Amino acid sequence: MATVAYICDFKDPRCKDRCSGPSFGICFHTTDPDHAVNGSCPDPENHPERFEYFRNGDIYFEKEEGR
Repeated sequence: MATVAYICDFKDPRCKDRCSGPSFGICFHTTDPDHAVNGSCPDPENHPERFEYFRNGDIYFEKEEGR
């Protein structure tokens, strides 16, 4: 099963030291659906308008509008 990387809400306490938020452009995605800005998605393969699939990493990245 592919990994899903969601746009992050920057509120995960485990990321405090690694993530400086959108103003620094360091971290934008999370694999934790509890911190997904737009909520989780059980079937990203059926939502190409929202996710881009990278076969060599077997991962779906949620697209970031405006970036």
